[in-house]
Amino acid sequence: MSTTLRIPSLALACTLGFLALEAGCGGGASLPGAVYADVVPVYPGATYDGAMGGSTSEDIGGPAISDSMSWFFNVEDSVEDMVDFYQEQLPGARLEKDDVGDNTFTLIPEGAAEGEYVQVIVRNGQLQIHESLKPGRKQV
Repeated sequence: MSTTLRIPSLALACTLGFLALEAGCGGGASLPGAVYADVVPVYPGATYDGAMGGSTSEDIGGPAISDSMSWFFNVEDSVEDMVDFYQEQLPGARLEKDDVGDNTFTLIPEGAAEGEYVQVIVRNGQLQIHESLKPGRKQV
């Protein structure tokens, strides 16, 4: 019986989280579960597409060495427009461009532990906001 109650509750929680994010995407949306990533503004006009997170271990079945979460958005504007926006919004971030066209801004947020960071990854048609944390720091 508890399993039956959990599934609708989880579906409701996911729906409410999506609606809260969707309503706020026009300006400075809060990213559900973010510890540091919500300091990053969501690109204007970006449409929320989903989120994914997990843990990394050095060995299979070993203890987690980091937790991460990413939020994905579809964007109709050009990569150049998005890069210009984030260069202005994140002046302290390091920008790296790779061979496949990804532009990755990396910043160390205030209060972050060693090894924690936030990234904004700009791709053709997509924006990804990602955070990597020490185990146990991720919001639930």
